[in-house]
Amino acid sequence: MSDNIQKLGNEPTNPTYFKDGEIDGCGLTKREYFAGLLLQGFIANSSLCPFIEQGHRIMLAQEAVIMSDELLKALENEN
Repeated sequence: MSDNIQKLGNEPTNPTYFKDGEIDGCGLTKREYFAGLLLQGFIANSSLCPFIEQGHRIMLAQEAVIMSDELLKALENEN
């Protein structure tokens, strides 16, 4: 992953800007947020229920992170 994409993924989803120009990065990063949304979609997909029940949770979580990285790459390439 390029430095630009990694930087983009580590930015907060909802940054707080202070009067002095400082940014508070509390909360989820964009990468974490995208991965969470992907996991939510996986869980909502009833055809994936057997995978979840059979203990493939780690695999689905890893896939969500990989897909969120791919989304960040695609967003970087648009600019």
